[in-house]
Amino acid sequence: MIFMDGKNIPIVGAVELIPQSINPFSDLEAGVYANNVGKVILKDAIFPTLLPIADSWIYSVSPDMNDGANGVIRTQQPDIRSVLNFDLSSIVSCSQAILELDVQSFTGTPSILAFHLSTGPFVESEVSWNNRDVGNTWSSAGGDFGAQVSASAVNIVGTGKVQLDITTYVTDVLGSTPNRGIILRDVNVGNLVVYYSKEEAVVDRRPKLIVKP
Repeated sequence: MIFMDGKNIPIVGAVELIPQSINPFSDLEAGVYANNVGKVILKDAIFPTLLPIADSWIYSVSPDMNDGANGVIRTQQPDIRSVLNFDLSSIVSCSQAILELDVQSFTGTPSILAFHLSTGPFVESEVSWNNRDVGNTWSSAGGDFGAQVSASAVNIVGTGKVQLDITTYVTDVLGSTPNRGIILRDVNVGNLVVYYSKEEAVVDRRPKLIVKP
């Protein structure tokens, strides 16, 4: 096992190994975490941690806008959703997978963030509310996705780190489902939440997928 002091984080390809001083796998019965008050434990183990290969946000008011190069992604029901994808080729087993996001700003009352498996592939530099890539529309505007994964939601009550259980995404891909990424949306209406994206200069603020073998 490798131990590090947490100051220098090695990155090999798309895989980032991070000492998990906060372990999101301690108590997931409810599948719901409030940022900064989630149930966590200290852990020395290092889990494989992936950075996104693609992320963007899509907006019904500007349905053909692409903002894949922005330093943030956003969610707001019903008009704004975010799409993310990870390269899972280095992962061979998964008993739990946690998406960690860093909330940059928060407007409105507490929000509930949920994830869906995307059923259509998208291109980061081309995706919009209407289109998954240039020349290909979503089957339904706003993205093609399945039902909300049961018990996979997180309460957003302010800025800081939030963790969302997206194990189903990883296990489905390992089970030969095509990797088309995920779509994030708010369950309740009226709240704008802004998260740092993969373009953020500070690595620790970027979205991360933490995988427990």
